[in-house]
Amino acid sequence: MNAAPRPATILRLDQIVEATRILFVRHGYRRTSMDDIAREAGVAKATLYLHFSGKVAIFAMMLDRCQAEVESRAVAAETSDAPLPQRLRALLYAYFGVALEWFGDAEHLGELKAFVAAHPDHFTHGGPRPRARIQAMLDRAEAAGDIAFAGKGVSTAQVASVLIHAARGAKQGKAPTAETFRRRIGYAVALALAAGG
Repeated sequence: MNAAPRPATILRLDQIVEATRILFVRHGYRRTSMDDIAREAGVAKATLYLHFSGKVAIFAMMLDRCQAEVESRAVAAETSDAPLPQRLRALLYAYFGVALEWFGDAEHLGELKAFVAAHPDHFTHGGPRPRARIQAMLDRAEAAGDIAFAGKGVSTAQVASVLIHAARGAKQGKAPTAETFRRRIGYAVALALAAGG
């Protein structure tokens, strides 16, 4: 049975993951070497190999940590006592905005997607997809009488789909900051909920 990692090891792994994230934003996956990661993290290259088999494993941990952050924020949005518009904005931001915080408007996101596609066995898979979670949130609000889409010929599934497309569209054009993205999804949520008011 493996012992839990010691706090010093966890701190070192966090340091390595953060250094990897910074270098990815700056240079992309291909142009980031193990030497670069060791230098940015302030550790010996041998330390990297003590914890990771190579660059793929470090990037996989970085992306798993990002995914864990998404899941944590999604759960917080779902369990919050905040009003529905605020919970919906938080849920959309969890799925579509956390990457802006982690990777900014990095030109390397296409490379990141290709990396993930090329190494599917290295990644954990999260819980329900955003559409199902948004629809469930809307279904609960409709059951509570907070909104009424059904009487207007619109389903919560359709509203969830529109919100997903709006969140993806909110990233188009000049790459938005996290704050600009929050504002854009806020508009989309307000419009969608106006239809069910």
